[in-house]
Amino acid sequence: MNEFLRVAIQAKVGSFELNAELAGDKEIIALFGPSGSGKSSILNCITGLQRIEKGEIVVGEKLFASSDRKICLAPQIRKCGYLPQNPSLFPHLNVAQNICFAINQENQITQQSRLRELLSIFHLEGFERSRVNELSGGQAKRVALARALAAKPDILLLDEPFSALDEDLREELALEIKNIQRQLAIPLILVTHSGQEALFIADKVVVLKGGQTIKQGSPEEMLGKKEHSGKTQYSW
Repeated sequence: MNEFLRVAIQAKVGSFELNAELAGDKEIIALFGPSGSGKSSILNCITGLQRIEKGEIVVGEKLFASSDRKICLAPQIRKCGYLPQNPSLFPHLNVAQNICFAINQENQITQQSRLRELLSIFHLEGFERSRVNELSGGQAKRVALARALAAKPDILLLDEPFSALDEDLREELALEIKNIQRQLAIPLILVTHSGQEALFIADKVVVLKGGQTIKQGSPEEMLGKKEHSGKTQYSW
């Protein structure tokens, strides 16, 4: 099995003990489990916002962290695209300025080229000068995703990206995320407590409980299969 991504970590977050493992290729991995199972803590460890006590995090040929080798790269060096559960766009900036905020150190030609590319990918052409308070919920999510991808990250981390969206928008955005992940060919880790979301979007599911990895495998193996009627029967 190809393992572009390897995470085997132990960390203490307050009184919470995290002991998790996951591995995968350049695919979509859903972290599935109830609230408080450690899903968001894993993302924080990968980004470097939370230090690990033991283990290692490897993305491609880059070693993000290793307790044995005493390596812990700073968050800005890790090149993670991160979309938290409630992403905050800058209200005083327009759409273009929000997207380019992560690459404002680049020259104007590079910024404008990347901006045009992202506006096209997320169907935001014509909204460049719009203020974020003029956007719909779905458009705001797309701007936040575009900003997370502006610096061409090596991995994309999404913490419940479909929250606060209606069902039609959830499905539409999920399809866009799947297509974008295939285009970029980078690993994408998605946090969810919805079995339906995991079945719909993920190539692999990691099931967590109490800070520990319980099992991981294909969505159908982990969560159940769809019957011919179209209804889903879950195994948890």
